Amino acid sequence: MEEMLTLTPCDLWSWLRGRTLWLVGDSMMQQMTKAAICFMYEFWDLEIRPLDDITKAAGLHQDFLGEFCIEMPEDTRICHLRVNTVGNLTQRVLPNFRKFTGKTSDVMVVNVGIWYSIPSQYETDMALFATYYSAHKYELPYMLWRDTAAQHFATPTGEFGLRLAMPFVCKPLNVTLQNDNTLIPKEQCDAGAAEVIVQGGFRNRIANPIMSSLGVPIIHTWNLSVPMWEYYHHVAEKGDCTHSCHPSGYQIWLYQLHATMVDVTGDLQRHTLANGNSSSLVK
Repeated sequence: MEEMLTLTPCDLWSWLRGRTLWLVGDSMMQQMTKAAICFMYEFWDLEIRPLDDITKAAGLHQDFLGEFCIEMPEDTRICHLRVNTVGNLTQRVLPNFRKFTGKTSDVMVVNVGIWYSIPSQYETDMALFATYYSAHKYELPYMLWRDTAAQHFATPTGEFGLRLAMPFVCKPLNVTLQNDNTLIPKEQCDAGAAEVIVQGGFRNRIANPIMSSLGVPIIHTWNLSVPMWEYYHHVAEKGDCTHSCHPSGYQIWLYQLHATMVDVTGDLQRHTLANGNSSSLVK
């Protein structure tokens, strides 16, 4: 895709300027944050600031684990908040968002998924998120949901199973990614597994309809991540079928983030104006 190859930091800056981009989620979102700050390296002083230091400087006294920000010109930042479960998101992060020195004119990209292996638990927790978000949407930054990327464990759908034991073996999924970004099952693919894979895995089958019903834009990463089964850390040592090396899918996610932001520019501006933040409109 030519647009992906020609994307520059200035393209992101056009809507990022004057805001904080909050990347909220588990270790996969942490990797996306690393990709984002590397991509924007010409815009910051290469000093990573722990969020504890930032909040204490603002007269707040919160304890966080591993969260950090980088600071860029014109009151612009990229920050990562580590969140592993939906409960942590709705009980810890979102109610205390203002304590993180955040603004409602900010943009927050969220994903919580890979820590869940039981569909019913994920469904229950996502329903609680939907209730919270519906009640507090305009007290929060503009939110986007990044869907959960594919894993490539030796299971029918590639997703991690509780009964798996190390060493892990990473395997390709029995589907083919087409030029139009759709997935087609291969002949040897089990019909039940094929249906789950083509629909984005069990987590996305649960979360995506909820986000759509809430009006939360979705950054779709699943399909493009399906072929990337040989990009994992320690794949030769059979230790990881979840976290990829750099560069890999995380850089593609930045392009998909930018493309999504272009599509929702009008919605972002309406959200910003609803909170009286006209100074943060996209330039």
